[in-house]
Amino acid sequence: MNSIVTSEKVRDTDYESLWKKTVSANVNAFRFIERTAVGGYRVTENAFVKAFLLNDGETAADAKLRLAEEQLQRCIAKLDAILKHRHIA
Repeated sequence: MNSIVTSEKVRDTDYESLWKKTVSANVNAFRFIERTAVGGYRVTENAFVKAFLLNDGETAADAKLRLAEEQLQRCIAKLDAILKHRHIA
């Protein structure tokens, strides 16, 4: 009886070890895919900004910040227009 219990414990440990290895491999694969996808997106984004949206003397980071601020100003203006139209402001 003890040999059966021992072999079950060994099997349980082996399955648990295999499960941990499988989970670890899947997590690592996902992280690799995520890093690759995000990295590719950043390269594409930076190339687009440099090609079409960069002002003279600006870096890509400066341009992104400027564009975000311009977008924020457009959103604020649109919100003001909506509030005035509804006679809230």
